[in-house]
Amino acid sequence: MCIRDRLEQMIQNDIENGLIPFFLMSTIGNTPYCGVDPTSELGIIAKKYKLWYTVDAAYAGSALICPEFRGMGEGLEHCDAMLVNFAKWMLCSMYASFIFVADKIEFTELNGGKINPFYLKNKYSGTPDVFDQKDWIIGLGKRANIYKIWYVIRAFGIEGLQANIRHCVRLAEYFQQKLEERDTFELVCPRRLALTCFRLRNHTGLTEEEVNEKMENLNKLLNEDSNMGYVVAGKVAGKMFIRMVICNPTTTEAHVDKFVNYLNDCA
Repeated sequence: MCIRDRLEQMIQNDIENGLIPFFLMSTIGNTPYCGVDPTSELGIIAKKYKLWYTVDAAYAGSALICPEFRGMGEGLEHCDAMLVNFAKWMLCSMYASFIFVADKIEFTELNGGKINPFYLKNKYSGTPDVFDQKDWIIGLGKRANIYKIWYVIRAFGIEGLQANIRHCVRLAEYFQQKLEERDTFELVCPRRLALTCFRLRNHTGLTEEEVNEKMENLNKLLNEDSNMGYVVAGKVAGKMFIRMVICNPTTTEAHVDKFVNYLNDCA
């Protein structure tokens, strides 16, 4: 059964049990292995059952600025909102998440925007092309994080931001190539963008638990050496692996070579 049919079956089961499904969320580039859900298929189901459909593209959404990666965004026209975190891959510091909405008037109303006492009104209130941030969050105001994003865009421009995405993807391809030249590690899933997930090859007939323990120890060793950067482990279907993601424009092939050599020494 495909994911679309499974989702529809779950929705129908909820309705039959007296529940009211109202929200659906999928991902473009999930955290463990950068998986991409079938946005188009899920979006059709969301519209059929009148679900609010949000796509979490916190990491991979940044890559959509490059035409060659926009295939991942197929079906975004079906979603009500999409989240992208510029702090992950767009050269911004923390607190730089965007939410793109299909209908800002509807979004405002869903967040209680109709609660608008006289003392909160101004001459721009209610105009079509202006929104008040108090209508998009629980509080009445928020930090002005948009300025640092504006400065980054002004400093690098679209071509500079695209160049960083492509630079990181190219280095991830290089890392995969170097990893596969030796027989120590294997990929646990196809590399996507600048994220590579790998684990030790089991040459000696170890149990899954024993391999996972070795991976956990290797992850600790890597993070104890500050000169090697910082990696995060993942675990899917009982298999532990290490996630290598490149997002820094100053990273070079020399850094990758050093990391690969250290990996093999630790293994």
